Amino acid sequence: MRRKTAKPASTAPAKPKLPSEDDICKEFTNMVNAYVQVGLLQEYDVFHVNNGEHSGGRIARAIAGARARAMGQRKGVADYILFGKHYMEIKTQTGRQSDDQKAFEKWCAKRGLTYRLCRTAQEAMDYVLQLERGI
Repeated sequence: MRRKTAKPASTAPAKPKLPSEDDICKEFTNMVNAYVQVGLLQEYDVFHVNNGEHSGGRIARAIAGARARAMGQRKGVADYILFGKHYMEIKTQTGRQSDDQKAFEKWCAKRGLTYRLCRTAQEAMDYVLQLERGI
């Protein structure tokens, strides 16, 4: 009968945890707020679209979702509206757009509107500053 031997513990360093989409959005919002505080951006230049973030139990989420759809919420709309005419979606380094988000991006292109997918808060802030400077 073979004796089982214990496997040695892995000595490989743990992979660093990548930021979530919420983490990226919060960091980006903090950056925007800092620019607003010093007058380099105005408060309504950049704002988040509340599109599908419901909390609570299953029934509470279903009610909140039904209410939001009744008020005009659309699947796939970008996370942010910039300067009233540009759209920006935030994804993690490995995140993928849903089919609805891809459809919204195509809708923007068809109408000559800009749509940008950003994967870090700094990339998003750089894009906002580029638009603000008219580049």
